[in-house]
Amino acid sequence: MLDSIFPWQRVSEDLRDSYHLDDAQVFKFVCDFAYALIYGDIPMRDSSGVRVTVQENLIVRIGNESVHVWRSDVDEWLSSRYPFKWNPQKIKIQRTQENLILDELRNRRFQPLALPRNQSGHPGVKKTIRCSLKSYEVFASPSSFDKAWERLSKISKIAYL
Repeated sequence: MLDSIFPWQRVSEDLRDSYHLDDAQVFKFVCDFAYALIYGDIPMRDSSGVRVTVQENLIVRIGNESVHVWRSDVDEWLSSRYPFKWNPQKIKIQRTQENLILDELRNRRFQPLALPRNQSGHPGVKKTIRCSLKSYEVFASPSSFDKAWERLSKISKIAYL
């Protein structure tokens, strides 16, 4: 499997979204993860993948100067401590799809948790939003919009009255 490098903060964001962790679970994970970085359980790297030492990174930065991690290093550490596997590419696309749907609902003055039921002879909310977002690359696959809509419904981010 090809390895990929990512800024350290992506790990907690991606796991939170993928496994629907609450604030307390995210806080515990971030503390454990930071400890693992500081004490070398997960090697810290720069944005090009070169290993760096703790002394060079006492200040946590965001962006290209932040501490980066290899995906495989994180998965190895996770496997012995958590029931999670980190898959950043897929999660990022899913999160983007979900955010686009929620943003478009709000832009059209719909309340995501109080969507109106379809009226006979009129296009429903889902169709209206699908048409608005059809040009986005993340919805290129015919089923991608439906799957994102289902995920949002399953995690109670959208609901019909």
